Amino acid sequence: MKSYLALTLVLGCLLEPITATISLRRLLRPGVAECLAYHSVELDDLLALNDRPIIAIDLHVKCAVKCFLKNAGIVDDQGDLQLAEIMDIFNDTIIKNFLFHHLSECQNLDGESTCETGLLTLLCIRKHLFS
Repeated sequence: MKSYLALTLVLGCLLEPITATISLRRLLRPGVAECLAYHSVELDDLLALNDRPIIAIDLHVKCAVKCFLKNAGIVDDQGDLQLAEIMDIFNDTIIKNFLFHHLSECQNLDGESTCETGLLTLLCIRKHLFS
């Protein structure tokens, strides 16, 4: 359940448009805030992810994304999606099939660094679950 909730938080809060009435800073979980601070990344850098090609995104931003995905149990040290571990959280076959069907393409992506792989994984998850 931890990974599912973390995945929902990360994807819902960081990559979907946020209205002016919601303070994103209030929604940030401590693990996300710690990763941002550790990698010297500002919240605005994350909000700008949608507007930039991968090559234009700073390595610190990529590493911050990988950091909070790793802390949430969504990716491993290499930035690869931990789909089997996420699916093991659920007892419901329908949910497992949904996750496998929608996220299988997000496994074993190749970035120029492990941080870029983590970012590519997040963008892939977003594309397959929220498009």
